[in-house]
Amino acid sequence: MRTNPKAFLAVLGVLLLLSACRSDPVGVNGDFSGMYTLISISGNLIPFTAPIDTTTSVTFTGGSFTITPGLDFSETIVYEITTSGVTTPTTSTCPGTYTQSGNGFTFTEPLSDTNQDCGGTYFGNANSTTLVVNFALGFQAVFTK
Repeated sequence: MRTNPKAFLAVLGVLLLLSACRSDPVGVNGDFSGMYTLISISGNLIPFTAPIDTTTSVTFTGGSFTITPGLDFSETIVYEITTSGVTTPTTSTCPGTYTQSGNGFTFTEPLSDTNQDCGGTYFGNANSTTLVVNFALGFQAVFTK
């Protein structure tokens, strides 16, 4: 059976056109963009207080993690530091960029002269409603949409 060359070229053209319309970069498994709200740190529900030393503790009271389709993100953590009974509320926002492979992420924050909380590389993964981020020093934060 002989194939019609014009029909073959037409089918090939449609296949090439459809493959060019694909917007997901190779290795990406879904669009996880959006804002996620902090619900726990290392298995402890928010608010969560952790001692730093005998006179100082930090209480995590909230936060969010926003992923954009443009490979940028912004992480905001709201916390209070209490030293010898004096509490100082703080909101720390750190922007950065990310790469994605499947449902896994590598997040990179540049060092900041104005915010000592920013800087470093850490990893995470997501599904349709949850983002889990593994920060340095073994802290794991869970965020939900």
